[in-house]
Amino acid sequence: MAPALSDTSPDVLVARYNTALSLSLDSLAPLRSRTVSFLRPAPWFTSDLRTMKQTGRRLERLSRRTGLTVHRMALVDHVRSYKEALSKTAYYSSLITSQQNHPRSLFSTINRLLRPLPATHTAEAPDLCSKFLNFFQAKACIPSPESIIFTLEEHS
Repeated sequence: MAPALSDTSPDVLVARYNTALSLSLDSLAPLRSRTVSFLRPAPWFTSDLRTMKQTGRRLERLSRRTGLTVHRMALVDHVRSYKEALSKTAYYSSLITSQQNHPRSLFSTINRLLRPLPATHTAEAPDLCSKFLNFFQAKACIPSPESIIFTLEEHS
């Protein structure tokens, strides 16, 4: 027979409630790991720029943590050198220069620069929100705390 609720301490009840909630959440929405990849990596973003960007983030954290002027000036100098190293303009200039004798390639490159691809999402925001809400209303019925405690007591 399950112990009465008045016989248990609040700490035990809270622990049971938390366990029941985590079990319910794990059954409804199990944890999944996903890898994030960029669809089209920028061709001008080189490994050197990636390293410089990491260094810049490190300097920014250091500057915020210490608040020292020396660290702030190091960050400002690094950002200036990063902007100079960012070679997006040089990349496109060399691309256009290399295609100057090939009109078809040149015009397709210029079209890509001037007219980027349209956004891929076409669903209206209210429709998308409604579908999202309906999905969770259908999948998750949130039980009351009392029913969770009694359910846990039955399984223990």
